[in-house]
Amino acid sequence: MIGREDAMQMIWRLPEVVAWTEQVKGQPGGNVRPVCKLERTPTDCEAAGERPAWRFYFGVAAPTQTVLWNRFEVDSANGEIGVWDHVGDSYVTLVEWRRGYRDR
Repeated sequence: MIGREDAMQMIWRLPEVVAWTEQVKGQPGGNVRPVCKLERTPTDCEAAGERPAWRFYFGVAAPTQTVLWNRFEVDSANGEIGVWDHVGDSYVTLVEWRRGYRDR
């Protein structure tokens, strides 16, 4: 089983997340930072009838609020990464997300 820290690092190392992190850190004023918060554990997902996965919220933390950038999940059994599709309100594969990410 993939642990929380390993799952989180898998996401932080994605090229798209690295680029986003650099963009956030490069904003003028230096009062915002990228954050990652655990939203659900594999046990939480199983209890809801979903496949067991680690789910993370990635956002921009400012002094007065945190704004969502995206959500990611890592299957706790096989390490497959999913990315939240806000339009469909579901997780898509990394390949599907990348296809859409390039088209923006």
